[in-house]
Amino acid sequence: MTSDPRIIDAATVVVARDSAEGLEVLLLRRHAGLTSHGGLWAFPGGAVDPGDRVPDADDLASARRAAARETHEEVGLKLDPAALVPLSHWTSPDGGPRIYRTWFLVGVPDPDAELSPAADEVTATAWYSPAAAVQAHARGDLQLPVPQFVTLDHIGQHASVDALLAALRGQSPHRFNGRRSDVAGGICWRYEGDEAWDHGDLTRPGRRRRMWAVEPGWRFEET
Repeated sequence: MTSDPRIIDAATVVVARDSAEGLEVLLLRRHAGLTSHGGLWAFPGGAVDPGDRVPDADDLASARRAAARETHEEVGLKLDPAALVPLSHWTSPDGGPRIYRTWFLVGVPDPDAELSPAADEVTATAWYSPAAAVQAHARGDLQLPVPQFVTLDHIGQHASVDALLAALRGQSPHRFNGRRSDVAGGICWRYEGDEAWDHGDLTRPGRRRRMWAVEPGWRFEET
């Protein structure tokens, strides 16, 4: 927890299920009037409230509680906070009025659970395979924030919920703290571990860990 009012701890849930076509995730279109990602398609989630804080525990424990609470408030799904599996952690870039520190967690709903979207926060919901969501974004049918796009790119290699969870339990959560490079057609976000993380020279050979948010198509590059 921090005393800096610009810093907001948050949590979001990649709600995942199996379908006849393979792994699917829940996306919702956030109400245009919301401060964070208003009008965009994203995963359920929000800020960690004081009531979510777990005394004498790390920030992940509090994030799990916040993620489960927000998912229930936004779409009516009940998730066990202890069962949420860490996927990644994102810190928004410096320079803005707010800095979000967000845990991305994977949760599996009850198979019989039905969605009940909150009208003041959610204007539409849909289940997508990761690949279909990325394709819909490319067509302009979905507008995704960068963290959601990268997350979909990462989990799209897994054919089922079990395969995704098994992979996550065998690795540490990915961490993203972006630094901006303005390029033709948009923005390249450099993440720690990229050759250009410190100096910003995108042409130097070396490891790639960067997001090209440029037209005509976004892509995440990692080697």
